[in-house]
Amino acid sequence: MNQGGRHPHPEALYYSMAQDALASAKNEKDEFKRKQLITSTLIFSALCFEVFINQEYSAHSETKKIDTNERLSSETKWLMLPLLLGSAKTFDKGAYPYQTFIDVIRTRNNRLVHFKPKKEIELSGQPLSQEYFGDLISNIELATKYFQCIGDMIKELNKLTCGKTDIPNFLNGGRYTSTVWKELEYSWEIKN
Repeated sequence: MNQGGRHPHPEALYYSMAQDALASAKNEKDEFKRKQLITSTLIFSALCFEVFINQEYSAHSETKKIDTNERLSSETKWLMLPLLLGSAKTFDKGAYPYQTFIDVIRTRNNRLVHFKPKKEIELSGQPLSQEYFGDLISNIELATKYFQCIGDMIKELNKLTCGKTDIPNFLNGGRYTSTVWKELEYSWEIKN
């Protein structure tokens, strides 16, 4: 087994899966397959956000100051990491890219993974407060926006931390690789 260096990591795989699904969705003529691909883009974009911040959060000694008995949400980790690494400010919670990141996570959690049929139908003649599920999974523009936000969040984190966080190779077209921090003793075995 190889340790350290550049190896497959979940965030890189999820990014590539979202990217490939989005590219395929843009050219897919079959409506059901297009919806599958858009849904894959939405879900894998959310997974990429979560895995990336978990990896980055674990890579810094400053995060050890936080009580690890408390489970921190990915939203909290994105907000706290710049501050823990010495920044005077963090993401603007009401602006892009953070607000779009929140939308990605909520869409994945509340609309795709923990689907509630009752919330998808109109009750007592009132209009839906959100896009109908069938329209959501047909929305290529939303999938594109969510996917593009991944790189924007990662770059903004890097900017907020004055370069103390990683801008991974997968954002620049590298496939299936990211930094493995040797001190965490991660190891991955690739079987062909």
